[in-house]
Amino acid sequence: MQKQTKWSWTFALALIFFMAGTAVWAKGQSAAASKKVYIGFSMVAMDNEAWATMARGAQAFVDSLPAGSAELVIMTGREAPVQWDNIQNFVAKYGSDGVLWVDPITIGITPNIAALCEENDVYYVNLFNKEASIVPTDYTKWVVFMTQDDEANGYLAAKTLFDSIGGRGNVLELYGVQGNDASFKRNLGLKRALSEYPNIKLLDTQIGNFDGTTALTVTENWLTRFQAEGTAIDAIFAAGDTMALGAIEALKQKGLAGRVKVCGIDGIAAALDAVKEGTLVSTIYYDGYLTGGYGVSYAYAAKTGRLNPQTMDQAKRMFYTKTILVTKDNVDSMITNYVQNRPKYDYANLDAAVDSIIPNPKLK
Repeated sequence: MQKQTKWSWTFALALIFFMAGTAVWAKGQSAAASKKVYIGFSMVAMDNEAWATMARGAQAFVDSLPAGSAELVIMTGREAPVQWDNIQNFVAKYGSDGVLWVDPITIGITPNIAALCEENDVYYVNLFNKEASIVPTDYTKWVVFMTQDDEANGYLAAKTLFDSIGGRGNVLELYGVQGNDASFKRNLGLKRALSEYPNIKLLDTQIGNFDGTTALTVTENWLTRFQAEGTAIDAIFAAGDTMALGAIEALKQKGLAGRVKVCGIDGIAAALDAVKEGTLVSTIYYDGYLTGGYGVSYAYAAKTGRLNPQTMDQAKRMFYTKTILVTKDNVDSMITNYVQNRPKYDYANLDAAVDSIIPNPKLK
């Protein structure tokens, strides 16, 4: 009798420990994920902090999983053909053992990505850019489309900039990348704001490619050109923080930083510092940790069987993530919460990434 009791307790304890171990495993991944999942992370470059932050967010998700469950494969390329080659090579190498997170360089590449993933049983998540005629619900492997409301944010950034110069003056625009949906929509937001400020004149628009060095050179040329013409420059609208910082550097060389007002979008750490020092009027914080971490989490959840794109709430397959306008009024708290301390997320709660739903015209 004593032997049986001892055996029963031993078995019970073993069962408890087994169940505890299973519960920990289930929190990170389902039992369906018996092999390592390779997460292809396709983006423009790592030399822009906004992009690098998304990669760090993706790695944070991978680090939250049991050791050996997944591996992040970062692929970069500033031109659409390079990005397409990277994606094709990834799919050829890993096949259905891989999933993809893609920030397309141009919208034109997105139908090809969707078709490739569908044909090769590769779950993927698309960020920021897509052809308007296609939506995730057209496909079984395209899990979600995540983006920010770039037109609304361009509009808010422009209005904040215009108000900083009293609603009148001459403004210049540093555009992002041609063919890039985020760049296009931020420009639409600027145009909407311009229509509401009749005393603001847009002097010129130049492509900055979300690159600080390019923006510095463009701004230097503007300063030379408009000084020679005797035309005052009151403000610069930059569609990305890296370009805004390049413009500020050119202004510093002429002693104009802080006098010529500049706004940015992205919320990188250096931009927050510039807001604090007064050389940048505002930026809009795009949470790269969230878009990178939750983006790959959606793809991984689909691959491991925790999420079924066909049975999930179909409206939630296209959504906006939250952004925050940063000015001198809230910059200190933003630096504390997002720079000095990294935000922490519960990747088990995928709905936490959703700020608002993007209407899907193909859903009844």
